[in-house]
Amino acid sequence: MRRGEAQERLIRRGLPSVMVGIFLVVCANAAIADSSLTLKFRDAGTGLPTDARVQVYRPGGWAFENPDEFLLTHSSSQTGPYVHALDSLVIDGPAGLWAVLVSQGITSIPAVRSITVSGAMTEVVELDHWIDPRQDGLYCADPHVHLNHDKGLHYPPLPHDRAANAARGEGLDLMYLL
Repeated sequence: MRRGEAQERLIRRGLPSVMVGIFLVVCANAAIADSSLTLKFRDAGTGLPTDARVQVYRPGGWAFENPDEFLLTHSSSQTGPYVHALDSLVIDGPAGLWAVLVSQGITSIPAVRSITVSGAMTEVVELDHWIDPRQDGLYCADPHVHLNHDKGLHYPPLPHDRAANAARGEGLDLMYLL
């Protein structure tokens, strides 16, 4: 079966679904946001709070269809939609199985969780790194960052603290915004 074919079949049957990396997550139809998941992000080495890149899929689909002004939704054809979060993130939605993928740049080991959410819950996600280039005096940078939506739409002006949050969420020490 070619990539996406299974997802197309589920959609034709009325079952929303999303691709999370190589995983296909089937989402049940639910219209009531009766549950809440608080995600807290910690560095596995230090135990300290850390920023992160987060993807959450819950019954009904992607968890951030209508982000507030402080939560910018990004998307890429390789990974799908994601947000950069400070040390924690609260998501409201229907009870059921939620898929969570948290990472912090190319040096992190992605944390993948399937969480059955019911009521108000809190989940601590520890981010571990397979390498720390800073120990060798190296720094991570991206000197060419465009902040734009798909289809050529641009984000509103981004405050410096939010740009810094996005950089930390990607594990960057330096990010040059174009």
